[in-house]
Amino acid sequence: MAHYNSCRILQPRLTLFGVQKEVSGLRLNRPVQNGFEFRDWPVVKYLADKKDFDINEIHWEYIPEYIHDEFELREARIMNSWLLAKGESLFKNERGYASNYREGALYGRCLVLSSGFFE
Repeated sequence: MAHYNSCRILQPRLTLFGVQKEVSGLRLNRPVQNGFEFRDWPVVKYLADKKDFDINEIHWEYIPEYIHDEFELREARIMNSWLLAKGESLFKNERGYASNYREGALYGRCLVLSSGFFE
């Protein structure tokens, strides 16, 4: 994810792979937002059958599976930032071990709605 992101979607309808959805109740026109504010952001996530999708606002930050509550997350943020993942080390880190992003990249993918992102 980028450090700064913006979203400007003018049409109230989204079409992906032939499936069309009306978008309502989401804030889709947003100015530039700082990723370190950890706010919610609109994303598209396929449903289990992969024939339909949901559009929701979710927390903007990758959270590793070993974080179980908000206290652990706040403590972990002191030493870590999970806003930037490099494609070269998405599955294996520089030392050759499984990266923090591996499980999310394999099983938790989503489409982040964005009209601009900046580092």
